[in-house]
Amino acid sequence: MPSSAADREILPATVCRVRRITPHLHSVTVRGPDLARFEPLGFDQALRLFLPKPGQDGLRLPVVGRDGWLAAFRAMPQDQRPRARIYTVRAFSAAAGELEIEFVVHGEQAPASRWALRARPGDRLGLLAEGVRFRPPTYAGTHLLVGEESALPAILGVLESAPPGWRADVLLEIPSTADIRGLPSRSGVDVRWLPRDDERRRPGDLALDALRALPQPNPLPTYVYLVGERRLVTDGRRHVIRSWGLDPAMVEFVGYWRYGEPSAG
Repeated sequence: MPSSAADREILPATVCRVRRITPHLHSVTVRGPDLARFEPLGFDQALRLFLPKPGQDGLRLPVVGRDGWLAAFRAMPQDQRPRARIYTVRAFSAAAGELEIEFVVHGEQAPASRWALRARPGDRLGLLAEGVRFRPPTYAGTHLLVGEESALPAILGVLESAPPGWRADVLLEIPSTADIRGLPSRSGVDVRWLPRDDERRRPGDLALDALRALPQPNPLPTYVYLVGERRLVTDGRRHVIRSWGLDPAMVEFVGYWRYGEPSAG
């Protein structure tokens, strides 16, 4: 894992391929010689993207010095500063020098969704490697992963990185039945898809209801990973700690976004 902000560098990359995976999931693959210095960590590795804003005449990246990327980013004039967003590494191929990112797309109101929908080969962006949040203790006998569509790349990354013999139950809420994806069958892993099929329903509620309906795991310990919309992860954490008596140290929760709160910038 990169040791500190000062030690990390922003890697320039170029879009080489785009594809629609499902009606609400869009894949953007990037490449570039600088990706040879990218350190893949697997699981739910986060990645900070630096994207040009509409109206800017190209992409300008912070020139990182000894004070780290954030100081350099804040020192940039507003009209030159790129937009920064956190996403998950979906896949990385050192041999091909390519990195894939998946975006939830829901129109052009959200800046990152708009960029992903308009991305074309040759578009430039910057990448800053972050760490992983999924870190279960070795004594965790079973795992429970819960999220909505924004958590899909992270949860899929965890499943693909897990060792043989690993046991997990997964509750994955998605916008529609058409967003269900075929996943490789794996012994000990049960994935339950939860399509909303209703644009009026609040994202995360189906997953939260399904979590509350589960029987208390027996035997414990179970490591619970909650990721996505903030009410889902905070209420879900409260439930497994208060109702199941789970040790808070066995719960990892990551709130990506809040329903009804516009994305800034």
